[in-house]
Amino acid sequence: MIRVESTQEIEINDNLLNMAIHLSYVISKEEKTFPKMEKKEACLEGRNFLEALFSLHPVQYCPTKEIEAFFFEDHTQEEIVEFLQNAKRISPFKIPIAFITEPRDGKLIEYHPLSKSNNELETIFSGILLEKEPTVITPASYLHEIVHSQIDRSRKTITDSNNRGVLSIFLELVFLAERRSQEYLEAIIKEHYQLLNKYINELYDFKYRKKREISKVDYEECSKYIISILRALNLFRKYQENAALRKYILKGIQCIFDKKTTLEQLLKINEVSEKKEIQFLMKL
Repeated sequence: MIRVESTQEIEINDNLLNMAIHLSYVISKEEKTFPKMEKKEACLEGRNFLEALFSLHPVQYCPTKEIEAFFFEDHTQEEIVEFLQNAKRISPFKIPIAFITEPRDGKLIEYHPLSKSNNELETIFSGILLEKEPTVITPASYLHEIVHSQIDRSRKTITDSNNRGVLSIFLELVFLAERRSQEYLEAIIKEHYQLLNKYINELYDFKYRKKREISKVDYEECSKYIISILRALNLFRKYQENAALRKYILKGIQCIFDKKTTLEQLLKINEVSEKKEIQFLMKL
């Protein structure tokens, strides 16, 4: 469940469809495999990378079983608020991890407060799921989920839910650019191209060809993924321009984590948009 409303779904127009067709020729047909890595080592590397760049904030934590047991029964709004406020505060790196997912499939388990009248209520986190056989890419997947904890913990970090995945994807790419080979970075970027192609075709099939059934929630989620990926890629290209800009963007991200500004302001100042990324991708 997402706490903020997206301002606009992506428009399935000729530009987007042409980009998807163009990307289908860029995407690698072979699935890339990566060297294996120890679980503890993978998480530690992701943690060290983030701690070298940012001061991260504690998050509210409660085991999934306790959350489910509490909400299994009916409660007043006051009781729910009290339950949320009494959740244990921990370092985001203390959120329990289960290595059970398929390759490159991470997830942060969280409960979002439903009260729109109390913007001070924070999200409760209960676990992180990572791939059951970690690879040299897993540190990027782990930090991806940790960054989500910093964005999702408060309603004050983003105003447009289309942007919910932007910083997690962006910092994955920064990690790969600085700690891995160009080959691995390019492989993950092409994975994002593959996802763009997949989601755009799914929305097109649903909206115009009537070939598949998609719920309103799934349609919105596909739209958000497309926008987040495009904006994250565009921010990453901006980041790569020069050292001064890299420092400025990282400082801006710290301000977002500190709830001193919003992600939308960072994107606007740096002139980041999905339209610019579409134009770039069409030149590949």
